[in-house]
Amino acid sequence: MSKRVCEALLLSAILCSISAEAASAAWGMQTTIAGYFVYDVGAAYVKVDNPENPDGCVSTTYLILDQSAQNFKYIWAQVIAAQATVATVAVRYNGCIGNYPKIDAVAIPNRW
Repeated sequence: MSKRVCEALLLSAILCSISAEAASAAWGMQTTIAGYFVYDVGAAYVKVDNPENPDGCVSTTYLILDQSAQNFKYIWAQVIAAQATVATVAVRYNGCIGNYPKIDAVAIPNRW
């Protein structure tokens, strides 16, 4: 390979790693779950008292969970339990699905 090709590949690798970090998941501040609903078309929506928008999604009216996620049932069980017990939670934001922030984890921080 020529030196120019190697430099281009190196630059591409650096830029890809930077953009991957910018889109990485981030835990939000503690909040409580105000409500939730699920559709049979593949999405579950959560409403929290203090929504955040670290990825600049169009709306924060709801947060969304992807029902096709491997651990969806466990995360959804945490959502229901936290709402029923008015537990303080932290959610992990990880991009957007449609207009809404995607969450891929829910933790009850004072319990673990």
